[in-house]
Amino acid sequence: MAAAEYFAGGCAFSDFQSIRGHQLTAAFLAQQGNARFDPFRLPAEDVMHQNPHRWLPIPNLSVQSQMSPEQKAHLRSVRQQGYDEMTAVFQHWKSMPNRQIAEWKEEEVRSGRLSDGQLLLNSLPNLVTLRHHDPQALCEAAVEFIQSATFVEVAFISVSSWLFATAARKAKNQREPPNRGFLRDVETIACLLPYCHAIVVDDTCRAYLNELRSTRRLVFDTRIFSKANMDDLIDFIEQLDGDVAPEISRLAEDVYGLN
Repeated sequence: MAAAEYFAGGCAFSDFQSIRGHQLTAAFLAQQGNARFDPFRLPAEDVMHQNPHRWLPIPNLSVQSQMSPEQKAHLRSVRQQGYDEMTAVFQHWKSMPNRQIAEWKEEEVRSGRLSDGQLLLNSLPNLVTLRHHDPQALCEAAVEFIQSATFVEVAFISVSSWLFATAARKAKNQREPPNRGFLRDVETIACLLPYCHAIVVDDTCRAYLNELRSTRRLVFDTRIFSKANMDDLIDFIEQLDGDVAPEISRLAEDVYGLN
């Protein structure tokens, strides 16, 4: 993570809670304005700290860890707690081996609708101030939106519910629950997928995403990479380099002294 921060020059995504709130607000306002809204094509600039397109200084890399022993212990504790919860959920999944994936997906949406909806309701005071809407009318519209099909199509809700539903459907053939990183992986993918041209995930999540895309349960353009297709990732990066306009390449060489 420290290396990524060096390379990014302080440019980073906002916290996931803020990103979820932004996705909900964007979808809600699009519905209110009868505007076309693609939940998987959102501008990354809206949910990032600093401008991702600015010129950066050459990074000064370090291998010094910035994590204290207490922070590491806390991180391990949080991961273990998540794994314990995942293990309990896994047993729930295995108890209903004949359930269909759409039923698992609906359960995921239903279990999160209240907390996800509250994120949107929390943003209403700002919307009233910025857009001069009638508070009562806006609140009524938000409640209606939370119960609508459009709400379920918001990216982080759609992606996370389908990923968990896929894991639930496969549980009957598995002896062990998903690994300790699965919960965090799902949260990261669900929040960031709409903003990225490409992401690198583990083999399991890549397989789930490819399956969901092939069945058109999820429709997105983001390229998905994992250890299983690293050669494709290298080809993708080289293609990006080849697609850079000549004048940009010359400017980069002038600024950074790189070929």
